[in-house]
Amino acid sequence: MSDDFPLQLAAHLDRVRRHTTPFKPGVITLDVPGGWISARPGAPVGDFPSASMQRVYWLTQTQPLTAAQVAAAGRELRQLGCEKAYVWLAPWAWSPQIETTLNEHGVTRWPFVEYIALARPAAEPSPPYSCSYPVRQVAPGEAAQVLAQVTSWYGADSAAAAQALLQANAEELFAAFQGDSAVAVGLLALDGPFGYLSAASTSPDHRARGAQTALIAARIERARAAGCVWCTVETNSTVAISLRNLERAGFRRSIVWRVYVWDLRARPT
Repeated sequence: MSDDFPLQLAAHLDRVRRHTTPFKPGVITLDVPGGWISARPGAPVGDFPSASMQRVYWLTQTQPLTAAQVAAAGRELRQLGCEKAYVWLAPWAWSPQIETTLNEHGVTRWPFVEYIALARPAAEPSPPYSCSYPVRQVAPGEAAQVLAQVTSWYGADSAAAAQALLQANAEELFAAFQGDSAVAVGLLALDGPFGYLSAASTSPDHRARGAQTALIAARIERARAAGCVWCTVETNSTVAISLRNLERAGFRRSIVWRVYVWDLRARPT
C-alpha cells in the first residue's frame, strides 16, 4: 500500500456512502462544509452510531476541522429537527484544538468501540474455507424473492434499501442457500478499482457455519473478475465474529475513524 492509500480509501468509502445512502427508506442527504449529513427526519435517532442514520461525515477532510465547519453542520442538523447525531471524522482531520471545539458544541467521543475500515488486494486468492451452503450472486430477476425470504431477520429497511440499490444497478446481491431458501446475504458495490463489501447478515439459525466466510470469498472473486485492485469493508470492534472473518480472509485495518455522539441540545460555551 502506498503512503496515500488511506486518503484514496477514504475518498472511495465517501463516494460509496454518498451514492448508496439516499436509497435507504426516508433518508435524505445534504452537503456541509468539508463533508455531508445523512438524516431520517422524524425517526428515532438510535442508541448507537451503527444503528442511526442521523450522521455527519467528514471522511475526506485532509486538514484539521475548523470551528466554522462544526458550527455550520450543527445549524443544518438543528434545522432538520435532530436532537442527537453521530459524527465520523477522518483521523487526519483531528487536532487537539478541534477536540476542544467539538466538546464545546456538545460533541463527545463515542467510548470503547472502534469503527474500522479494512482493505485487501482483490487479486490474491482467498484462504480455503469450508461451507455446506451453496453461495452465488443473485440474479436481478430473483432478488425480490430472495429479499422477501430474509426480511424477518435482515430487517425491512435493509431489504427495501437493497432492492432499491439492485434496481438502480448500484450494488450486487450475494446469498448462501439451504435448498431454495437464502440463509445469509451480503452486498457488493463496484467503484472503479475498489469493490466494497457491505450489508452482510445471517439467519440466527444458521450462524457460525461458514456462510459469511463463503460470501466474503465470493465477493472478493467477483471484484477480482470485475477488474478491481482492492476489496474494502467496514465493521466495528463489537462485531467480533465479523472482524475475525474479515481478517482471516486477508483484510487488514487501514483506517480507524474517530466517531462521536453530538448532543444538539447543547450550545457552544
